Amino acid sequence: LLINAHSAPVTFTVPDGLSSPGASWQVVVDTSTGLVHDGVWGPTSPELTAGPTVEVGSRCMIVLRATRPDR
Repeated sequence: LLINAHSAPVTFTVPDGLSSPGASWQVVVDTSTGLVHDGVWGPTSPELTAGPTVEVGSRCMIVLRATRPDR
């Protein structure tokens, strides 16, 4: 969960903690773009790997879901 309550965008580092090779974070909700994934997981929702940065818009949040290639 990445939350920005500031009036300007804030940059976050995508968290680690995914022990499976090939695991990633899937964006479930992004209030800056209006993305609300309806529960049908697929390639249409963005995926992030640990380490890179992501900008969260002012007064917005991003909800991430851990994914593993074996599931």
